[in-house]
Amino acid sequence: MAVVDEEWVAARVGEAAALPAAEQDPSIVRLRALLERCAAHFAHLAPGGIPSALRPPRRGLHPDEASAFLRTVDRGLAVVDEAGFVTLTCVRPKTPPGRYALLSRGQAGPYVNLEYLIQIGAAGELAATYGWPADRLDFERGEFDILGFDRQDRVVLAVEAKARVTGQDSLEKLLLAWLQYNDANGQAPATNAGRKYLALRRLCESEPVTVWLVAAGARWPLQATWTPNGIDLTTHEPPSYDGLAGAGSDQRAVLWSRPYDPALHGHKGRGASGRCSWFCDAPAVWSTRVREVGGSESTFALCETHHRRVENVYRQ
Repeated sequence: MAVVDEEWVAARVGEAAALPAAEQDPSIVRLRALLERCAAHFAHLAPGGIPSALRPPRRGLHPDEASAFLRTVDRGLAVVDEAGFVTLTCVRPKTPPGRYALLSRGQAGPYVNLEYLIQIGAAGELAATYGWPADRLDFERGEFDILGFDRQDRVVLAVEAKARVTGQDSLEKLLLAWLQYNDANGQAPATNAGRKYLALRRLCESEPVTVWLVAAGARWPLQATWTPNGIDLTTHEPPSYDGLAGAGSDQRAVLWSRPYDPALHGHKGRGASGRCSWFCDAPAVWSTRVREVGGSESTFALCETHHRRVENVYRQ
């Protein structure tokens, strides 16, 4: 685990800034077409009438947020009606009952609620990639966009999604503000970042909580631990349900899987050299973290065949 400080934030922001925004990416073309169709219906329903032309985000759309949202829709985890109102099936039911609006009314026409689009994509990733059941996720509760609960209904995951990695109302600005509050002995003002800091403090006062920060081109899983000097933030593994809330420590479990990354497998051995850890000649395609009976954890480099086998063995 690495300590999250200003240097760490700057490095992550630099990585995200290097990702290209491709306006002709197929996912952007498809999402833009969907939003334009919804905008026409949304304008027709608006009292008094407004222009029907869609006002896209000023910074444009990003392939990452577009593909994450569309995957959520394609998997049936989000249902979008003709006017852009969304029903989420991968989280607890909305209270009071209702839907989430992808579009808002503007004098010049409907504009995109970009943070909702990103939040919905993040909810879909938690369900489809990280195994979170719908009854363990709350969407838009309190100060955070999504909260994840363990089997005892304790919050173990807090998710915050932003439209930007850097700039106004961004992940960078949020994290730097939290670090400043630590320097002030945990005192935080009544700002957006301050309220989230105090809410996170309440969540992690008794036990550490995982924080997942999401934006276009960024997925930052962190662990928040309350100390006398404020909230200690360190890097953490991806937010799988089995890893944070599901299986007990005496059960086998797949904690997470991601595309093969040699940095996760030390400096020597089969995994570090790009070969499957399960002693076959195939190249490693996946990096997979598992928990054994008794609580010990291992990270395997796996080919496609052995990745499927590990998924079957450790999820039984």
